[in-house]
Amino acid sequence: MKILLFGSNTYPANFFLKNINKSFEVTICDQKFEHTDIFDLNNDLFYKKYFLSFDEDFECSLNFIHIHNVSICSEIEINKKLSEKMFFSFNKMKIKKNIYISSVNSYTDTKTEYGRSKMTCEEIYKSFERFIIIRPSTIIEIDYEKKIIRGGKKGKSFNGLNTIISKFFIIPVPGFGKYSQTVCFGSDLAKFIDYTIVNNYFNNKVINFYTGEAISYNKFLDIYFNFKKIKRIKFYIPKVLITATLKFLKMIFKELNISNKNIDNLSNQKIEFDFTDEIKKKIKLKKFNDINL
Repeated sequence: MKILLFGSNTYPANFFLKNINKSFEVTICDQKFEHTDIFDLNNDLFYKKYFLSFDEDFECSLNFIHIHNVSICSEIEINKKLSEKMFFSFNKMKIKKNIYISSVNSYTDTKTEYGRSKMTCEEIYKSFERFIIIRPSTIIEIDYEKKIIRGGKKGKSFNGLNTIISKFFIIPVPGFGKYSQTVCFGSDLAKFIDYTIVNNYFNNKVINFYTGEAISYNKFLDIYFNFKKIKRIKFYIPKVLITATLKFLKMIFKELNISNKNIDNLSNQKIEFDFTDEIKKKIKLKKFNDINL
């Protein structure tokens, strides 16, 4: 299977590339798409600039790309434009099978900019004749030696939480912490992508992918505290006040990396489709609750 992969420097792609199936011939597109080109070039010129050099007959595209923090437009607009151009290019290259890595924050009536951006890109991918859209939950890996959980953006989205847990006895929780949380091990996601390609599982589905089961954020913190063998007090703060609290904490800890977007994404997950039992029959999954506490 000849695969054209985008976003090789992203956190989820890292797990896929660590153990590439020997039957895959993966070509990595490392070209950085200039933001101005995404808007200023028409589809054909964009294809000629970024894709014409690929002369292989690719059977599958695998897209991990998402553009964050742009100044020239909204996150939704630039990712939509890029997806439209990739759609044109893949059709031009006659790539029949296409995988888009979306997010659990993407669902009907999602409120966050990130979720709406992913949702918009999903709609474009649904125009392919054969596609699979995978919505991973927060991707994690466990460091048993240091007793920390890494995950999210290049493995760093838990850095702020890890700092707060290690430095403070009282842990701020947005709202009442009752909103559902799901996580997935990066290795499990890689196995599922592998399974999808090997078994030709391009049946035009949108699949939420997570490890274990949905739990509340409170439960997630309890599991984490038990894992680290520490005791902490949770302090519930209305979301409107959490920003001020974070500003205060950032004055003390410069390395703290939690933004309003982190909080919004944290409290706006949703499992819109549940294929848990079906997926578990196909690959062996770990369970978040089964971490060796």
